[in-house]
This record gives sequence, structure tokens and C-alpha cells, in this order.
Amino acid sequence: MALDARTLGFLFVQLLVLYAYLSYYGNLRPYIFLFQSFLTGILAGLILLILSSVLSGFFLLLKGDWSVFIKAAALEKAISYLFLLALIHLFYRKAGIRRFVSAGIHFGAGFAFLENLVYAFNLPPESIYIRFISSVPMHLATCGIQAYYIGMGRSFALSGNRVRSLVLAFAVPVALHGLYDLTCMPDQGWEVYTGPMIVLSVLLFEVLYSRMQTFPEHSYLADRAWRFEDWFTLEKQLGYAKWILYSSGTRNLPHIPFFRFQPNYLRIFLSLVMLAFAALYFIDADWYSPFLKVDTSYRLAIFGIMPASFGVIFFVIGSVNSEYFKNKRLRIPVVVDIEMTGHRNTRISAISYEISSRSMFIHSEDFFGEGDRIQLRMSYHNRTSSTITYVVRETIENNTGHYPSGMIVDLLPDQQSYKRYFLRYLFFRLIKGFMLLLNFPGSHSVRALFVRPLTVMQNERDYCAGESIFKEGDRGGQFFLIKKGQIAFFKELDNGKRLQLSELGPGSIFGEMALVSDKPRSATAECVTDCVVAVAHRDHLDALMQANPDFVLGLIQNLVKIIHKNEEELLRLKSSR
Repeated sequence: MALDARTLGFLFVQLLVLYAYLSYYGNLRPYIFLFQSFLTGILAGLILLILSSVLSGFFLLLKGDWSVFIKAAALEKAISYLFLLALIHLFYRKAGIRRFVSAGIHFGAGFAFLENLVYAFNLPPESIYIRFISSVPMHLATCGIQAYYIGMGRSFALSGNRVRSLVLAFAVPVALHGLYDLTCMPDQGWEVYTGPMIVLSVLLFEVLYSRMQTFPEHSYLADRAWRFEDWFTLEKQLGYAKWILYSSGTRNLPHIPFFRFQPNYLRIFLSLVMLAFAALYFIDADWYSPFLKVDTSYRLAIFGIMPASFGVIFFVIGSVNSEYFKNKRLRIPVVVDIEMTGHRNTRISAISYEISSRSMFIHSEDFFGEGDRIQLRMSYHNRTSSTITYVVRETIENNTGHYPSGMIVDLLPDQQSYKRYFLRYLFFRLIKGFMLLLNFPGSHSVRALFVRPLTVMQNERDYCAGESIFKEGDRGGQFFLIKKGQIAFFKELDNGKRLQLSELGPGSIFGEMALVSDKPRSATAECVTDCVVAVAHRDHLDALMQANPDFVLGLIQNLVKIIHKNEEELLRLKSSR
């Protein structure tokens, strides 16, 4: 087929899309690697042509619309999968995921370049215009997604995580490309869905690419002797902590938008041109009739929906906010109480935001040694596990203020009772998550599974022995949770002496009565030993009182104890006079 003016016009649109993408993602240095990936994509396209010819007899045996998943999508993505694996093995062993994803995009550009040339010279215009317009962003997005998951598989240390990522590297692009091929099939009338399918694929890639911006460099992990899984485990703790604060109604939390539009005048201009082109079609569809002699549905897809979709794509490229994915969790935490026994029968009580099949993070101010074997018993919602054996992989001390204090522990293999307990936990969390999401009757009680003093009170302070946390008569704007150490409470007497009222240890809450009564502090709090204390404000107290009946009961019991203690001290003072 000769390249007529219309074909050249559509090819020009492809070059614009290609330029918009590569101008944003062409950050790989030196540029020879980009060109190398582009040529590798062309080579993969040539291999696809040869294999398609060899397998043409087999493809004739496949019937039905859904056979395109095998004829086109599965075969194409299998070839790109193998070539991308070869690329990362030969040239990107020491590179991070970001560099490899950039190479994957340029690989997709080379693949689409050859495919469009084949379309232009072998098929009539009325059969290939939809593909000619849409194949470039589809290949760029799906090859980028494939490179992302292959890079993830390479980064993980545990075989289960590697296998899952490599399976997704094939399955997700095949699903996207297969649905895209279905919309492009002639005489089906599905062309109007091609544009939205392209937008969906590009948006998914943008989400993965933005999420990838939060990943650490390999040097960061190597300096700390961390696995990629260890970093993920720690990041999940920050995500759960933020999730708990948002869901408990804590005020003054920053809003992080999903989109963050960056000024790029070329992409803005291209987007507005495409949207105007689409708007013109919907205003006067007959104006486009002389340009392409096709039925109304096909013309709507070509001149209406496809330009509108491209307008959205130009806006979306590079606009998904990577900050949105920092410490972001979608699943609810179900807090687990943990009793640990280690070396010389040392016992530590702690919590975890979740349990997992291999590793988990235990929040604690006390530690066992790295490499120690420890015995755990877990409990959530009155469900207690049998004794489970873990080994301490990493201890994290909150000396930087970024990650919480605690331990990363690995499950030792062949513990069948834990597998059953873990599956019941997953099912329980799934059911409770749906109840909370859909606001079922009784869903308010679900918050008690994660709105607890240890989870809501997240700001920590260190105090030295003898230091005062607050003094009698101070205004009460905060309340406190002892995480480590002992704190004594004193009352100043008229004769200048100090009367010790009580002494509290780890797990105790104090200072809340000044918030409830809105009166000054009635005693002085002083550290008997070095202490770690969690600090929270009135809105945290409100969240705990609304979501956790056990916390309210504890407050009442604590108030009764204080009243009895004060009465006993007053009677003792009177009797001593």
C-alpha cells in the first residue's frame, strides 16, 4: 500500500505520542542504552513476524473472538518477556528498576515502530487506522509494565515474591493487550472502546511508575544489609500508621493529591489540540465524513473518542503523584498482640500491625539479638495461636525518627499450625475490610481492631531519669503512653514537701484526665528511669474513646483507682497528724 496523506497524518500523531513519552522517560544515560533497547524492540518484532508465519497453520485452528489472546497478545508478550529478561541479564544486572523500566519503554517503542510499518504497507486503511493510531501508547505502556514487574522480580530476595512478580510480568500485559486486540477486531463494533482501553493501560503504567519512584536504590539497601522485602516491611508500617490516623479522624493531617500536574507546555498544547479535535467532531460529525469513508461507529472511534483519549493521555503522562504512594496502604491493619520468649526465658510484650506468611515487623522498644530464635504466641480478636518459632533478622531502633522501633522476624519453615492460623487471619481481615469499606451495620466496631493507644499515639519522646514531663498546675494539652521506663507522680504539699501518689510502668496511660476535665495538671510527672513516652493530643483521645470501648473502660477503671489512691493518702495524712 502506498503511504497516502491520511496515513502520514496518523503516523505524525504516533510520532507526537512517542516524543511525549520519551521526552519524559528518556532519562537513561548514556543514550546508547536507549538506542540499544529500541533496536532490541525492532529485533523482537522481526522474531514475532517469523513466528507468526510459522504458526499460521496452528492459528487457523483457533476459533472465536477470544482466540486473539493466544494469536496476538500471548505470543507478542511472550516474545517481549523473553527479550526483556535477556536485556536485564546482559546489560542491566547492576541497574535499578527505574533504569530498566526506561529501557522497557524504549524497547516497546522499537516494537511498535516495526509493527506500524508492517501495518502501513500490508493492510488497507479502513482495517488498520485504529491500530495505527493506538498501537504506540499500548506497546509503550505494556512493555513498561512488563519491565516493572521483571525488575521487581529481580529485586526480591525470596523465591515466592520473585515468582509472583514474574507471573504478573506476563499475565498483566497479556490481559491488557488481549482486551485491546478485542476492541480492534473488524466488524465487531467495539472500536469505541479502544481509546478507553489505551487510557486504562497508560494510567496503570503511570501508577506503577510513580510508585516505583519511592523505591530505594540498591546502594541504600546494600549499606544496611537489607533485603528488598525488609524495606517493604518497614514502609508498610508507616503506611498502616498513616492509615490508622486518617481512619480515626485525626485532624490537621496533610492532603496528598493523586495527581500532581507539572508544567510541560508541549504536552499541555498537544492535549488541548486533541481535545479540541474531539470536541469539533461532537459538534459537527459530518465535517469529518469526506476524510474517511467508514461507518458511523468507526468514524466516532477515529475522530471522537480516540483524540479525546489521547488528550487525556497527554495530561496523564508524568502527572501521577509519587508522594501519594509513600506509606500508602489499602488493606486495613488488624493489630495482633504478641508475647515473645527468647534467650534465658526473657519475655517481651509487643504488637504487630499485621502477620504475614514469611516475615513481619514487631513494634517494640525492647529487642532480642539479631539471629536469636524466639517463641511467639499471637492473639487478635480473642483468637490465640499456638507457639510459633521465628528468628530475628533485623532490629530497628528509632534513632532517626523515620522508622518505628522494633524487629523484623522471619518465620522458620514447616510450621503447619501457623499456616492455618495465618489463613484464618487473612479471611478475618478480608471480611472486616469489606464491612468497613461498604459501611455495613456494625462496621463502626471494626475500628477497635486498629484504633488502640499503641497505634494512635505515634509521636515518641525520650526523657532522662529525673526529668519532668509536666508539672502540677500546667495546662493539659496532651496525654501520654509509657513505652519504656518508670514514671512517678508527686503532689506538692503546703509545707513544701512532695507526696508520691503513684508510679507507672510500660503500657500505662497518664495525663488524660486534664484533657477530659479541661483543668490544669493535678500532679507532677517525673521519670524514675530513662523513658520513652508516646505523646498524643485531644483529637487522638476523642478517636480512642469513640472507636475503642475497652479504652473507655480502662479510663473509668483508672479514674476509680486514682480516687481510691488519693482517699487512702488523705486518710494516712490525717492519721499521722
